[in-house]
Amino acid sequence: MSRPDAAIVSRKAASDGCRARIAHAISVLAHAQQPINVAGVARHAGVSRQTVYQHQDLYAEIVHHQRRQQGQPKTQRTLGPHQAVTTKSLTARLHAANTEITDLRRRLAQTDKALIQALGDAASVAAVDDETTELQRHVAELSDRSEASERRSGSQAETIRHLEEDLAAARTENRRLAAHSAPPRIRALD
Repeated sequence: MSRPDAAIVSRKAASDGCRARIAHAISVLAHAQQPINVAGVARHAGVSRQTVYQHQDLYAEIVHHQRRQQGQPKTQRTLGPHQAVTTKSLTARLHAANTEITDLRRRLAQTDKALIQALGDAASVAAVDDETTELQRHVAELSDRSEASERRSGSQAETIRHLEEDLAAARTENRRLAAHSAPPRIRALD
């Protein structure tokens, strides 16, 4: 066997070994019900993230597990520009809801004080209690919405962070592949 043939066989064996370790890592993490992502699989398999990306079928399996863990459908949904949700927009909505809650609490206190002073009898106190209860219900509802928005914002920020990591690794791999596939440059003779 010639030297180039031996090198090819050696690289093939190394690639097969990495492939087996990646597949095993996916299996172990899935069985242990641990989060499955490119970084975690690469760490568990003892390979780089770029190596994981090179095995496209295994990468597709990782993406499939991620979608199942996030409760997303198996088919990819595309969002239009008017549907895009960013951490910044969610934070702004959360801030607006919190501001509204604070304003409603202030108005509730002012209303209570004004009604008690204006009416002063037991009947007016009962009416104030009814309105207070209604305003408190509305404040609680807005508070619940605010908490739900906060939870969604954290989950989406984590997803965005993972996607940005994956994109950076893919770009690095593309640059590496482009550098290796570029034709050799020939210097002009003077």
